[in-house]
Amino acid sequence: LDERSFKGLSSLEYLDLGYTKMMDLNEWCFYKLPNLETLVLSGNLNLSTIHKNTFSRLVNLKFLKLHECGLKHLEPDFLEMMPMLEWVSLYENPWRCDSTMCKLMRWMETTSVSIANVDKIKCSTP
Repeated sequence: LDERSFKGLSSLEYLDLGYTKMMDLNEWCFYKLPNLETLVLSGNLNLSTIHKNTFSRLVNLKFLKLHECGLKHLEPDFLEMMPMLEWVSLYENPWRCDSTMCKLMRWMETTSVSIANVDKIKCSTP
């Protein structure tokens, strides 16, 4: 996906890209989707990292599904860029326990965002 992928779809509110074998998200791929409220990326096992600015223009995003991907780390700043976020799923990813994961865990403890199956968010590597 790149910045041209969703050209002309600025009014799109729901996008399901789950289980599509996606491997990479261009930093600007969702740039033209300011009205997006729900984004489903779950089940993309080869999606191991997401650039911290990938969702920065999704100011109306409320629901984000990132479970069962190949995510090893995620910057908490990235989640804070979505002021309307109400719900996120992060479970069943092969998280790497490092300082970034510690920051993410602190964010999960203090955020008002609902986190699906928080008890299933576990580290895979030290």
